[in-house]
Amino acid sequence: MIGVESLERIIKAALFTTRLEGEQPLSMMIIASVGAGKSSILSKFIKDGTIHNGILYATDITPFALHKKHGADLKAGRIKVIMIPDLLNMLNKSKDQSDAFITFMNSLIEEGLARVESAQSSFYAEFPVQCSLLTAISKQDFDARRKKWSSLGFLSRTLPISYGYGKATVDNIFRSIMQREYSGSHKITLELPETTLVQMPVEIAAQGLQIAKTVKDDSDLYGFRRFKQIQTLLQGMALSQGRHIVGTEDIAELWELKEFIGYDCSKQL
Repeated sequence: MIGVESLERIIKAALFTTRLEGEQPLSMMIIASVGAGKSSILSKFIKDGTIHNGILYATDITPFALHKKHGADLKAGRIKVIMIPDLLNMLNKSKDQSDAFITFMNSLIEEGLARVESAQSSFYAEFPVQCSLLTAISKQDFDARRKKWSSLGFLSRTLPISYGYGKATVDNIFRSIMQREYSGSHKITLELPETTLVQMPVEIAAQGLQIAKTVKDDSDLYGFRRFKQIQTLLQGMALSQGRHIVGTEDIAELWELKEFIGYDCSKQL
């Protein structure tokens, strides 16, 4: 794929947040127009197998199937993140089913799941189980649901990453298609560490707050969640480079990447 290196850096950092000691892993939603390669970018981080590197890759999954089939993996901490390459698969269901999925993910992302009871099964964990969500959706489908998701608190729980293509990149993509370069697309292999403590000096956190204020979301009234997401992303960026303390280089990188944060797809590759 052409021009997506910056997006890959962001996704990589998000996956490294699943290894942060004492931190809630970062959830992220990628937004772009239909055909912009959102799902393909996410899929580059997946190997064969349902669960790999703590990632549960699912094209379609229900709350019932998640705690029924994968409940033991959730409780054991073997699932750190649920990756759904096209969120529309989860939403093209009945209203009750799609609403139940969003409500379920709200709890799983933030408060965690401790007990689920239904007519078909039950799930119980001694301590609430949390994991993050990495997913993608088209700009059109997102806009149709934005107001509702905002009212449910789903938007503020996920960091939005959006983009579009500039003319030069579009021309390069056409050229690569003519030359069939897509046939040589590669997977991205990550060596994720064991759970690691990554320090955040107060002076670095203060600089992170300045970034957070520039990308504040109206669905997050005070901006607390967005600031926490920015801090977590910075920690993931540091850890992805093998460092256990967030530094000025991470702040500089996030200033460079911050234009991707938002819903309007104004950042052009």
